[in-house]
Amino acid sequence: MSKLWLLLLLVAAFQTVHSYPAQETDYLEDLAGDSQDEERIDWGKIKDKIGQKVTEIVGKVMWKTTKVAWKVIKPGLKLSAKAGKMLIQKFAVAATSLECDKATCKTCVKLTKLGMSACTTTTISSEKSTVYFTVVGELNSLTVFNEKIKLGDMPRCVPAGFIGKVCLKAIEAKTKHDSKETQLNYCLGFLAERYSFGIKFCATYENQHFSVKIEPELFAGGLDEDGDIIIVNSQNESQGAIFGVEEYE
Repeated sequence: MSKLWLLLLLVAAFQTVHSYPAQETDYLEDLAGDSQDEERIDWGKIKDKIGQKVTEIVGKVMWKTTKVAWKVIKPGLKLSAKAGKMLIQKFAVAATSLECDKATCKTCVKLTKLGMSACTTTTISSEKSTVYFTVVGELNSLTVFNEKIKLGDMPRCVPAGFIGKVCLKAIEAKTKHDSKETQLNYCLGFLAERYSFGIKFCATYENQHFSVKIEPELFAGGLDEDGDIIIVNSQNESQGAIFGVEEYE
């Protein structure tokens, strides 16, 4: 490991520790206990545990900084995503929890200040070892599209009433195969292209049962020149990443 990389790790750990001063103070106080007798305190043990804590923090920092490959995005996409972020805030947009039953899952996006809701109901199916998702989109309970997409394909954009086009993408995370059942790990993303924001979630399908891994989350973003969905970094509007499964894994 180079000295520069080691320095970056130490700086990251230092910054993280100082961003949670109360938490770390409580942690040290718990180790020391209420006793004021220095002779009864095992300082060696405390030192070891502090080292473990720093290692744990560094690990978390590395996870956050390496999971998503953020890249600088073009100015046009940056402006669009900024507008999408403002719309989410202005109209108090919120995503509902994923509701699943057998092979179907449903989630809704509530535009609270407009008294509107947009819902997607997704049904999983398999044909000749190929996985498909049939996605039904609704606006205020009125069906606006019914589309079948293939797992792993590039996004497909379909008309969705006055919302404009909604782009759909299903991607696969690591899949576990055994002699009895196949565990499918996947993520779905939906982007309202005109309004530059969307929703994404991840789940596992096994034994005809869904388990939610990442609840529906809103994001600001758009499409890149290749037609793929780009999610803009909420902490840095100049950066974006292709919608992927990094968070899942």
